[in-house]
Amino acid sequence: MDFEKLKDLQVLSSFYVERGIHSNIQQLGELNLHGTCSISELQNIINPSDASAANLKNKAHLVKLELKWNANSENSVKVREVLEKLQPSKHLMELSILSYGGTRFPDWFGDNSLSNVVSLKLSNCINCVLLPPLGILPSLKKLEITGLFAIVLIGREFYRNESISSSVIIPFASLQTLVFEDMKGWKEWDCKTVTNAFPHLQTLPIRNCPNLKACLPEQLPCLMKLEISCCEQLVASVSLSPSVHEMRIIKCGKLQVDYHPATLKILKISGPCMKELLLEMEHTLSHTTLKSLEIEDCPTMEIPLGSCYNFLVDLDIISSCDSLRTFPLHFFPKLESLNLEKCSNLEMISQDYKLDYSLKFLSISFCTKFVSFPKGGFSAPSLMKFEIRKLENLKSLPECMHTFFPSLTGLNIYDCPQLESFSDEGLPSSLPCLNLNGCSNLLIGSMKCALGINPSLTHLKVEKVDAESFPDQGLLPLSVTSLTICNCINLKNLDYKGLCQLTSLQKLYLIDCPNLQCLPVEGLPKSLSILVINCCPLVTQRCKKPDGEDWGKISHIPYVIINICMINGTATLK
Repeated sequence: MDFEKLKDLQVLSSFYVERGIHSNIQQLGELNLHGTCSISELQNIINPSDASAANLKNKAHLVKLELKWNANSENSVKVREVLEKLQPSKHLMELSILSYGGTRFPDWFGDNSLSNVVSLKLSNCINCVLLPPLGILPSLKKLEITGLFAIVLIGREFYRNESISSSVIIPFASLQTLVFEDMKGWKEWDCKTVTNAFPHLQTLPIRNCPNLKACLPEQLPCLMKLEISCCEQLVASVSLSPSVHEMRIIKCGKLQVDYHPATLKILKISGPCMKELLLEMEHTLSHTTLKSLEIEDCPTMEIPLGSCYNFLVDLDIISSCDSLRTFPLHFFPKLESLNLEKCSNLEMISQDYKLDYSLKFLSISFCTKFVSFPKGGFSAPSLMKFEIRKLENLKSLPECMHTFFPSLTGLNIYDCPQLESFSDEGLPSSLPCLNLNGCSNLLIGSMKCALGINPSLTHLKVEKVDAESFPDQGLLPLSVTSLTICNCINLKNLDYKGLCQLTSLQKLYLIDCPNLQCLPVEGLPKSLSILVINCCPLVTQRCKKPDGEDWGKISHIPYVIINICMINGTATLK
C-alpha cells in the first residue's frame, strides 16, 4: 500500500518494513499518526537515512510506539544509526524497543528527549553492553529490562548522564515498577555509590539472573512487592521498608532479608538455600499478619504448630516440611485455600475439635503416605473445589460430604487406585462437575449410589477407565449434559442403554480411545448437539465419509468434530 496517498490517515497500529534499496518506512513521513504504532522488521532498512524520513520526531500525537527487529545484524553501527534516526517526539508516553542489535543505545535516551515517557521496555537487545541513563527520565513510572544478555555491570551510568549537567537530582524520581528478567550475563548492580534513587519504587521483580552476585538497593522506602527468583549466586542483605506486603524469594543464593512481619501479607519462599530466612521466619511466623504463605522446595522447613494461625487465608506447602506427618486443620480455621503437594511424610489431616472451616479450595496431591481425613468428616460449608491426586494409599474420601460440603461445585479424583467407593452417604446433591481419572472400576461402579438421582450433575469427565464397555445402564444421572470419555485404552464399545437414557446430553467427547470400534448400532441420543471424536482411529474411519458405516448415526448432530475437522449433518470430510 502507498501510504503517501493516504495523508489523512491518523491511526496505523502496525507497519511492516519491506526490504529494498529505498525502504517503505519513508512512507510514514507524511502521516500525522495518532495513538499507537508498532513498526516491525526494522532489520530490512538498508539505508539509515530512510529511517530519518519516517519523521517520527515530529509526530506529536503518537503516544505509544514499538520498534521491533526480527534478526540480529552483524553491523551494530548501522543498527544504532537506524534507531538514532527513529527518535520519537517529546510527547511520546510509552516506548518498547525489541530485539535491537546495537551495542549501545542512541544519545536521545540520555538528553531528556523522552521526558514524557511513563513506560519503557527494552527486550532481547542481546548485544547491548551498556544501559542508557534512564534515571534522568522525570515521568518514567514503569521500566522493564529483559533479555539483555551482554550486560555485566549496571553502574552509575544507569542513574544519570555524567557528560552533561542535569537538573534531575533524584534518579528515577517517579519510577514505581522496575523489572529485570533473563539477564544471563549480569553479575553486579552498583547500588551503593548512588543515593536517594528510586524514592517511589513499589514493585521490584528480579527473575532468572543466574550470575547476579551483588547487590540490591538497600533504601526503598515505598517498596510494596519484592520478587527475586532464580538468582542462584546472589549473596545479599536486603532491608525492606515497613510498606512491603508481598515478598517472593525463589531459588536464590544466601539471601538475608530484614522484613517486617507485622505488615507482610503475602510470602512465598522456595529453595533449600533459604535457611537463614527460614530460621528467622520460624520465630516470627506466629506474630505476623500473613494472609498468603507458599513454601516450596524447603524440606527442612518446620511450621511451628503450637498456636492458631487464624490470620492465614491461603497456604501452599509443596515439596517441603518433611517432618510434617499430620496437618492439624483446627490450627488454620480461616484458611480459604489449602494446597498440600509432594509432602513426602504427610499421612493425614486431623482436627481436635469440630469447626465450620472457611475452606473454598482444597487440593492434596502426590503425597504417597497420605491415608486419611478426620474421622467423622469435617465441615466446610463454603468449599467449592476439592481435588485429590496421586494418593496411592488413600482408601476413603471424607465422611459426610453430602452434608459437610453443601457448596461443592467441582470434585476431581486422579490416580487414587485404592479408593473403591464414595462415602456411604453419597456426594452433595448440588455437585455439577465431576472428574474421575485413573480410578478403580469399583469406584466408577459406585457412582450410581453416590450420585443417586442427583439433579445437578451436568459435566462428567471419565479418564483411564479399565473397561471394555461404558457407561452401564443406570450408572449416570439423567441430568448430565456434557460427557467426556478420555484415554480409555481398553474401551471397545459404548453402551447404548447407558447413553440413551441421558435425555439431557448435549455434548459428547470421545478422545484417545484407540480400541473403540464403533458407535452404538442403535445410534446416539437425539439430544446431542456437539460430538467430538479425536484419536479414536477405528471410529474415525467409519464416520468420516457419507458412505461410512457410522455416518448415519451422526448425520443428525449439528456440530461434529473429528480429528480437528468440523462438519455438520450435510458436509463431507476431506
